[in-house]
Amino acid sequence: MLRMTLLKSAQSIVFKRVGDVRLTKTATFVNSGTDGEVKYTTVASDLDKAGTWKAQFIHTKASGEDVPGSVVTFKVLPRI
Repeated sequence: MLRMTLLKSAQSIVFKRVGDVRLTKTATFVNSGTDGEVKYTTVASDLDKAGTWKAQFIHTKASGEDVPGSVVTFKVLPRI
């Protein structure tokens, strides 16, 4: 499970492997949402390639404006 704390609530998380397309998933609140903490639990097909990945939470305001959170970079290792 990837977990980040934001100043604002988020609605989605975007995953991107270098050179690949974006994968957008719905995030859920860890608590009531008032603390800004959200989570998304990956499934086997999400991070299907070894390599360097990036993830970013995106909060979408009622007006439709996207407010991006910080970008996190992490490595997905091959299975042995």
